[in-house]
Amino acid sequence: MSFLFERFKIRTDMSQRRLSAIDLLIVAVGVIVLGVHVFTYYPFYSDDALISMRYAQRLLDGRGLTWTDGPPVEGYSNLLWILGAAVFGLFGMDLINATRLLGALCGIAVFAALLYRRMTGGTNSTVPLAAGTVVCATCAPIAAWTLAGLEAPLVAALLIWGLIVLLKANESPDRKSINFANAGLFFGLLCLTRLDGPLFAAVAAAWVAAVGRKNSSGFRNAVSFLIWPVVFISAQQVFRLSYYGEWLPNVYYVKVSPSIKHLATGFAYVRRGFVSLMPVSALAVLGLILMIIRNASRRWIALLLLTSTIAWLAYVSFIGGDIFKGWRHMIPFVALMTVAIVLLFEWLSEAGRLRWKGWLPVAIVAVAWFVIGQFRDDSNQYVKKDLWVWNAQVVGQTLRAAFYDVQPVLAICAAGGIPYWSELSCIDMLGLSDHRIARAESPEFGQHWIGHGRADASYVLMRRPDLIHFGTAGGGEPRTLYKEQIDGIDAFWRDYELCNIAGQDPFGFTTRIYVRRESTRIGIITTSEKIYVPPYFLSGGVAVWHERLARFVVALLPKQAIRAHQITIGPGRWGIILPRGQTDVLFIDRETKKVTRPEFIDNTPTLTLDEEATFDVIIGSRSDQPVPVFGLELQRR
Repeated sequence: MSFLFERFKIRTDMSQRRLSAIDLLIVAVGVIVLGVHVFTYYPFYSDDALISMRYAQRLLDGRGLTWTDGPPVEGYSNLLWILGAAVFGLFGMDLINATRLLGALCGIAVFAALLYRRMTGGTNSTVPLAAGTVVCATCAPIAAWTLAGLEAPLVAALLIWGLIVLLKANESPDRKSINFANAGLFFGLLCLTRLDGPLFAAVAAAWVAAVGRKNSSGFRNAVSFLIWPVVFISAQQVFRLSYYGEWLPNVYYVKVSPSIKHLATGFAYVRRGFVSLMPVSALAVLGLILMIIRNASRRWIALLLLTSTIAWLAYVSFIGGDIFKGWRHMIPFVALMTVAIVLLFEWLSEAGRLRWKGWLPVAIVAVAWFVIGQFRDDSNQYVKKDLWVWNAQVVGQTLRAAFYDVQPVLAICAAGGIPYWSELSCIDMLGLSDHRIARAESPEFGQHWIGHGRADASYVLMRRPDLIHFGTAGGGEPRTLYKEQIDGIDAFWRDYELCNIAGQDPFGFTTRIYVRRESTRIGIITTSEKIYVPPYFLSGGVAVWHERLARFVVALLPKQAIRAHQITIGPGRWGIILPRGQTDVLFIDRETKKVTRPEFIDNTPTLTLDEEATFDVIIGSRSDQPVPVFGLELQRR
């Protein structure tokens, strides 16, 4: 076991061939093609990536590996990715740019792995290298998720490197344990990159044991291979127990929801994803089967790739596929498929069956089918239009500019972009980063979208958040499970008002968000001497945040009226502060329906009351130009 602490390196030996200019040219062209391909999906970015980046940002800010204030909750499944982004953040890099740079570096690492196989493989032909490069450079899921900010590119890079180093270890005559430990390092890092990474490590370890069963090296090499996966998994488990106080990550309780519905959905996802990658997907699987049957030297590695493929696709079916477009969960299959294609073409090359005159037309048709099929695929096309995370940026930055100093609590369903950019204390209403909601009982758990099957409206309202945001960036009324639960809670409809709030940075966008009327931080201010209704409580208008003025303002348009609901006013004389001469104000008593028009005293519209009453206040425009309204203010006179 002395190799455990030995510095990891991939050794070269005299049997390795030197890379030719053609090899380097093939990969250089592949990198360029992938770069152009990635650019076609710009500026796609996943909202869920910003859940991870909020963990990274708070870690950099010295607030620990947490998503919000309070007891820490493990609401992520990609620890290594978060830490990698945080490393770039240490040097001042924006975390979104950091994840995109990481994605690009992982893409380059994939091509480097193919070059390493070219150096150590058993054929002199450049065709296997070219075939693997074409698959990776033209694969739509690889291109899209290189930009998207999640860990999929790192999964692909580690899996391909792990398989190729494992293949090299198995092909070496001495089959040294250190070589299997080297391969295990990549699989160990994969276990830190995704919580389901141990699936690949377990399959590979079983394969190592089976391959060496005849010469008694199998068990020893399997143990060597598992050193790094066991070390990394154990270290993360110790950290989980000591820091989060849990045996399982919070993600488990939210996203693992087995049901017949999810199984059917997952199977359909795998089937459609496989079809989207035709004909390469079919060629890879067929090639593996043929190698198992007819190629003794590659039979065992083909069996590893086929078994890993079946295990992964079965797992994806079990969990219900993926809620995201762009075939993110097919990327591990793409990695397996790439190695399979390389091995297939190595075999054909060794057998002398690669003749350009016969294969070139077939190759051109296959590549054209692969590229055009992915280009026309609805899921890949949707990704190019999936830009709502940038609307979340407007909302988040607006909330931060307006409310950061008073730190209201925001309860939210879309736990990525808005919490990340707002930097407010938050409640994750879907439970990914909330211990209580993740364990909430749900009679229909497993019947909703993955990760959307938990809700606890009573608990959320007990926390008395100042802001509640449902749905995607545009917000709106309660949805899914929260709609069912909140419909029967009168306190929600009494205490919260749906407000239109807009920001202008970096572009104009409006969201609909519930604001607690009696919030001491951002609600209606009521004292014995003053009543102030912030502009976002004026229904019928949109409260726009003006950075220069550092306040919200509603533009009251000609012939438009806006309304403040349920304003309780005590007895006495109250001066009404509104743009003078440009507005009309009416007070409608909610109990008697009596309409009162203020009288003018000292050129100030004034409301005089003998007793306390609750009004709806209507503000209308008297101008032919937009009138800026900064809220409704009443001052005792």
